[in-house]
Amino acid sequence: MMQNSLAFQPVVFEVLRDAADSLLRHCDNHKRKGTDLDDWMMELSGKVADIFLGNNENYAAEPGWNEPGKIDEWIVSQIPMGVKSPKERVQMLILQFFSDLFDLANFANTPGVLDEQWKSSWTQCFIDYCGLLMGVPEIEDETVAFGALKQDS
Repeated sequence: MMQNSLAFQPVVFEVLRDAADSLLRHCDNHKRKGTDLDDWMMELSGKVADIFLGNNENYAAEPGWNEPGKIDEWIVSQIPMGVKSPKERVQMLILQFFSDLFDLANFANTPGVLDEQWKSSWTQCFIDYCGLLMGVPEIEDETVAFGALKQDS
């Protein structure tokens, strides 16, 4: 098993967790520093898209999947979008992932909301996007054993 092979669920989850952690840390800093969050999210989503398109040497791409014309075509078959380039398609999926995380984080921070009201949705969000990025409609819940939910996320 290759350590950073995108053919393995734990690796895909880790990429998503790292992106989510970076996003949430940056949002905390953004509130204090007034930086441009939109540009930063576009840059981060572009880096994540490059990983899933096989353009990052730190990750082993799955041949016939993590390449333009494969993963991006699957994504638009599941979530129609108006962008045409493979990178934009994957990037838009990552931006939607970020948007879903923001929605959940806002809900979680609502006064009176208990952890049990949002944590399972947080984990499910990671499972759903992992499935989309791996080309499977649904991934079994045992992926939670790989740590889809950690304190930073």
